[in-house]
Amino acid sequence: TTTTTEPAMLITLSLFDAEPANKQIKIIWETESEVNNAGFNIYRSDSEYGEYEKINDSLIPASGALTESSRYEFIDKNVKNRKVYFYKLEDIDTEGNATLHGPVSARPGLIYGLGRSLDNR
Repeated sequence: TTTTTEPAMLITLSLFDAEPANKQIKIIWETESEVNNAGFNIYRSDSEYGEYEKINDSLIPASGALTESSRYEFIDKNVKNRKVYFYKLEDIDTEGNATLHGPVSARPGLIYGLGRSLDNR
C-alpha cells in the first residue's frame, strides 16, 4: 500500500488587513506559525479582480517559527486619498513555492478610519 500525506502549510495566517491613513495604507499581517518560510511579497491592484503588481522592492524576510508567532507591517505610501486599493500577500517557502492570501482593501483619507472598505469591517 502507498501512503500519501498532505504537505505542511507554509504559514498559519491569523491576521491580514489594510489600515488606511492620510496618503498611505498600512498592510499588517500576523502568523501563528511558519514552516520553511523565506519571506513575503505585497501586491496591489486598483480593482479586486484586476492585475496585481508587486510593490515591495525586495522579499520581506520571515521572522516566525513553527511554534512562534510574528507580526509584520508594510507601509504603502504610493497611494492617493479617496481611492480604493486592493492587496494580496504572498508567502514564499525556502524552495521557491508561493501561496497568495487575500485580497484586503482600504481607501486612504484625511480622517483616519473613514477610509476603510466595507469588506474590512
